[in-house]
Amino acid sequence: NRLTALCFVTAGMIWGDGPARAGEAKQAPDRPAQELQVFILAGQSNMQGHATFSTLAYMPQPIKEMSWEKFKSETDGLRRRFNLNDEMQMQHYEDYKKRMSDPELLQRDKELAAIFTPGVTDEKMAKFAFEEARPLYQKEAGKEGGTVSDGVLAMARGLEQRMGTPVARNTHIAAFGGLEGFSWRSKPGVDDRRQHGLLSIGYGAQLQKFGLEYPFGIQLEKKLDQPILIIKVSWGGRTLNYNFRPPSAGEYQMTGAEKKRMEGWKKSQERYQTYIEGGGTDEELEAKWAEFRKRRQKEKEFGGELRKIEDKTEREKRSKEHQTRVWALDKEEREMVPLAKPMPDHTNAGGDWRLMDGYVKEVLEDLGKYHPDYDEAAGHKVAGAIWFQGFNDQLDRDCSDNYAENMVHFVQDMRVLADNPKLPFVIGVMGMSGMPFESNQNAVSNAQRKAGTDERIKDHTALVESWPYTTPELAVFLEERSVKQGKPGATPEERGKAEHEWQLRGSNAGYHYLGSGRFFIRFGDAIADAMHELIQ
Repeated sequence: NRLTALCFVTAGMIWGDGPARAGEAKQAPDRPAQELQVFILAGQSNMQGHATFSTLAYMPQPIKEMSWEKFKSETDGLRRRFNLNDEMQMQHYEDYKKRMSDPELLQRDKELAAIFTPGVTDEKMAKFAFEEARPLYQKEAGKEGGTVSDGVLAMARGLEQRMGTPVARNTHIAAFGGLEGFSWRSKPGVDDRRQHGLLSIGYGAQLQKFGLEYPFGIQLEKKLDQPILIIKVSWGGRTLNYNFRPPSAGEYQMTGAEKKRMEGWKKSQERYQTYIEGGGTDEELEAKWAEFRKRRQKEKEFGGELRKIEDKTEREKRSKEHQTRVWALDKEEREMVPLAKPMPDHTNAGGDWRLMDGYVKEVLEDLGKYHPDYDEAAGHKVAGAIWFQGFNDQLDRDCSDNYAENMVHFVQDMRVLADNPKLPFVIGVMGMSGMPFESNQNAVSNAQRKAGTDERIKDHTALVESWPYTTPELAVFLEERSVKQGKPGATPEERGKAEHEWQLRGSNAGYHYLGSGRFFIRFGDAIADAMHELIQ
């Protein structure tokens, strides 16, 4: 529940003041200027945030029931991984049902829904998300002198006006990372990865998404009677061991997996060199690979068309033939002469730390640009930092083995960057599966817990578990989408409708917490509580 999710007890505060006019200063005009409170948020894709704002439609809804059969299916991989028998798996199901019906969780959901989704319904959200949001964004972002952030704010204000989803009052954000590959861009050549503005939805991995920065800022400004600036730095697919490696962690050493990949590269290039020395040319090799890729793509397209075959016997027959051809292509690919490839590069260890360090300093040197209420006489303080990351480190044994020590160094170096040895620091503990028995045995999750209680940094550090706030029941909606879209003879309109229905609940894969707005609202709220407790 909410209290056990924090490593210390926090006070559950209910805020009854509804959404204020977006951008309205919290302090009265005649009050003296106040010190700007700066918070640094860093991590990989789950810090970027992959919750599409349309998923907020699920926030006020009752928690979807998950049957025993569905739970058993969804946790089958964990059952095999942890060697669970039926009795043990059933006990985990009973624990799951108890958690989903916990009065404290349900009560907090109601409180958060009153704050973030007071007027949201499926019908209103569907109309806004799929019809109205994009034109609002494009109209403002596309104006002469308009920016991406202008478009984001217009979209967020539209959501606020229609359904009450709040825009911050006096909290601004400077974000570096995310917003890449977004189809709504109307400013060719603009670096969308760096944006700043009034905090709202739209500062996630893409412009229609949000992460924990949104609920964290909205909730924290209710607790602090001061202007706030969030500096968020995040990129997907990164490791703490290499990409975010902190300076005090020492010189980088290749992991065992990286050494193995280096050996594989050497062998592949030896085959390539033998081919060239035998009279082959790059042009001929490129042509062979181009022809192979065409056949691979054709087979992929054929696989996608199988669901349209209504006759089950015929469909199964074609499916087996398709799989046989795929296996043959796999074998052929392994035997083909590889193309020339550059040597794997391991010379940029700590590159993301340096980018973060540079961006934080850039923002702190020009605070008036990033927060309009910044007063130089009142000054600023780096008041806290948050880390939420871990997925990629679990994919390499050496990364996970080194994680706890790297995390300790990260916190220490962040406190140096902030020039504050007592900087409050919150570590969000990885828990994508939503199952405590998995999180409690995950190497990286346990390394985060170990780091957070290390004697060198434990003072002024808090751990917030993520698994208690997850929404694994979204798997039921995901299955419903798959059934509808996979129905033989389903029309494009029917498949599109099924996709929109899913987008009102979840919007991504399991490793991104299913892109669940409900999760990120819950988790960001808990992070705000933890940070406020540390500050106090």
